[in-house]
Amino acid sequence: MKREEITVSTSTVHSGRAVTFTCALALLLSTGAGAFAQTGGRAEELREAGIEEIVVYTRKREEAILDVPVSVTAFTEEVIDNLAPSTLRDLDGLSPNVFIGMNTAGPSASAIYIRGQGYADIEKTQSPSVGVVVDNVFLGSSTAQLVDTFDVEQVEINRGPQTILYGKNTSGGTIVIRRRKPDFEQTGARFRASFGNFDGEG
Repeated sequence: MKREEITVSTSTVHSGRAVTFTCALALLLSTGAGAFAQTGGRAEELREAGIEEIVVYTRKREEAILDVPVSVTAFTEEVIDNLAPSTLRDLDGLSPNVFIGMNTAGPSASAIYIRGQGYADIEKTQSPSVGVVVDNVFLGSSTAQLVDTFDVEQVEINRGPQTILYGKNTSGGTIVIRRRKPDFEQTGARFRASFGNFDGEG
């Protein structure tokens, strides 16, 4: 990375603060650009090595997860099939600083917290701090946020403010859910079954 040194003369003391601020800002931007370049290079190395890359839609476009400057945990289709969750509630504890609870005062109502920010009530005049997005549709209240994970292709948990991309009520983060797209070329079906004894499932 190219580095330039700026010397400030003592005769310009009255503007010393402004110059110092400008230099610090330039250094910060230069460092950030270098970090992003290194992240992109790492993803490129993995592609060349033949390692499977995870594609996310955190910033509303397809990107490799290593190229996204956001703290994101992605549950791919293979992971979801192995975990076999019934609802979004079953993904609780699988992502750092994320708590996915339920509220029994409403149908599929949630109590989701990311990095300590969340909402555990059912009052419709209050909006949760964590947004749930299903196929680009934003769920405005905690009701119905614990969606059924059947036929879900990928779940992405974005930790940290997402207001630039998803608007208000996402100061804690977002959970982006993408369902499987229909295939018009062939006919198929999916089903899930389980069995067990007493109160346990097999």
